[in-house]
Amino acid sequence: SGFHHEGLFKSSTTKRGCTPGRPSLNKWRFTMTPKLFHLLFSLLLHIGHMDFVRPTRFRHRGHLKPRPALINYRQEEKRILDRILDSEVYDRRMRPSGMNSTDDPTIVNVNLYVRSFEKIDDVKMEYSVQITFRQQWNDNRLSFDDMEGRIKYLTMTDSKKVWMPDTFFRNEKEGKFHNIIQPNLYIRVFPNGDILYSIRISLTLSCPMSLELFPLDTQTCFLRVAS
Repeated sequence: SGFHHEGLFKSSTTKRGCTPGRPSLNKWRFTMTPKLFHLLFSLLLHIGHMDFVRPTRFRHRGHLKPRPALINYRQEEKRILDRILDSEVYDRRMRPSGMNSTDDPTIVNVNLYVRSFEKIDDVKMEYSVQITFRQQWNDNRLSFDDMEGRIKYLTMTDSKKVWMPDTFFRNEKEGKFHNIIQPNLYIRVFPNGDILYSIRISLTLSCPMSLELFPLDTQTCFLRVAS
């Protein structure tokens, strides 16, 4: 005999022959109805959604990626300057090596910007000029780590801390530096060891003149740099 129950499940049972002294065995068959299929599908979809969003909603603090510590780059610049200018490591009396770390002469590139001509004196045969004078060279002893490009260069105002070229103006008569409000100079140290030295100078320079054609004459004055 068999029976049917309409609902979520359909079940049937068939009573088989019994062996004397042994219990009868019933075999159940379940058939999934459309209602049950829809319910199970919705439940699985909901569980899958919860599993997807759970890591972001209920993630433990200990699993969060730690935020990198903030770096004070001004303090880093001071630390780098203290290290590379340490007297036990750097001797400013010694000339930097030449190209490719050889004993060749140190190459110094020079340029200047003429800020103003103050006077041209044809009686004393001289002229006065104010310039910004720049020199650049490489001292690989002063190279440093740029913190992945975050430190472009280091700035100094004391030229006595590093080796300086013995540059001078051959035709100088008189000169002065500018110290108001602060000395008008700076030194930049770049990560690869390049040094840029910039200073403002007022100069009076000799200029031999030929005045035979005065006042229709033309004069050429030089600013001669040597080392």
